[in-house]
Amino acid sequence: MSRTLITRQNYREFLAPDGKSVNICSGMILTPGAKDFLREQQIRIIYEDQKKEEPGRKCSEEVKDCPLTDRVYRMMKEEFGTDDRNLAQKIARLITIE
Repeated sequence: MSRTLITRQNYREFLAPDGKSVNICSGMILTPGAKDFLREQQIRIIYEDQKKEEPGRKCSEEVKDCPLTDRVYRMMKEEFGTDDRNLAQKIARLITIE
């Protein structure tokens, strides 16, 4: 199986039509430099396995309609590749402490 390398130089080939996101499928490798650049440009990185909703978890695409724990969990998963709901709950609790 061949892999596709996404770099800072060729990321435009993989942009969504709206130019605001890049979909990363299995078999694709996003270089750290490209990842940093996409974040700087505020281009969302969407990994194929993240498109599937978790059973029992429904989150509106509108962030404001999504509970804080779910928003933190999604951000951790998208940005850092971690899948730790307990950590997301702890972070959400810390955020809400005044």
